[in-house]
Amino acid sequence: MPRPKTNWLAQHMDSWALDLEARNRSPRTIDRYRDTITVFSGWLADHDRPLKASKLTSADVRDFLRARQTATSPGTAAIDYRNLKAFFNWLVREDELPPGKNPMLKVSSIKVPDKDIPVLDVDQVTALLTTCRGNSFENRRDRAIILTLLDNGVRVSGLVGLRYTPDDTATHDVHLDQGVLRVRLKGGRETLVPIGRACAHAIDRYLRARRDHPRSHLPALWLGPKGPFTASGVRQMLRRRAVQAKIAHVHPHLFRHTAAHMLRVAGLSEQDLMAICGWESDAMAKRYGRSAAAARARAAHRRVAPGDLVA
Repeated sequence: MPRPKTNWLAQHMDSWALDLEARNRSPRTIDRYRDTITVFSGWLADHDRPLKASKLTSADVRDFLRARQTATSPGTAAIDYRNLKAFFNWLVREDELPPGKNPMLKVSSIKVPDKDIPVLDVDQVTALLTTCRGNSFENRRDRAIILTLLDNGVRVSGLVGLRYTPDDTATHDVHLDQGVLRVRLKGGRETLVPIGRACAHAIDRYLRARRDHPRSHLPALWLGPKGPFTASGVRQMLRRRAVQAKIAHVHPHLFRHTAAHMLRVAGLSEQDLMAICGWESDAMAKRYGRSAAAARARAAHRRVAPGDLVA
């Protein structure tokens, strides 16, 4: 029997994962990288292509990305392209792959057609907040969470990582008097994100209810019945509130889209948006800038639609 091929790429993915963990990359980010390498390795094996990086060619990568575009979408193929580029660059930095053998050198990035970014409108947000009326612990917490997500588009990982330790300034993340929250971003960076008056008021009302929670001694800002409120808990809460408000497909990242869109429509610059949302690249800010410009154009058209002027 022929000897099975050693999956060189998968073995080195394990080492890369350790490197990523050492640099404080999130488990979700590492899982996405691993997914790409797993799919790529499987495709190479199925199509009798080499599994060792130094033997791969740009044609192998291009064929894989074309297959991914057909089987999935240009967006998914673009993610795979970025993940493969990061992986092979790491191999070069680690001297596991000669620079001239990097198969990504002659592979062009995937062009993804622009699509309207899904966002919540004001009526939908109002409907969600309406489901949180009342003085119960859950209502106060959920209203504060929704307004926090809306005000600055914080990622759910940053949201649930907020700490409430007023007696320890080194770890305390909630500064209502200054209108800011200290959030940990991808890679372990920290930043102060702004909140508005309504959000600060909602958090204050939640904190007063939090005092009587049996787990109030814990440092996590957001608490559930058994302890810290998790990212999964936030997602489940939003789905439950969305059902009550009769809105479909509500999830934490939708608020990131909505916050960025509304801030751009309100006139904030791309640089402002990058600072608030924690982006290091201006690519996403530019994308929301285009979305906001289209929204402003549609609103202006409604005021002066030619057909309306002559009908």
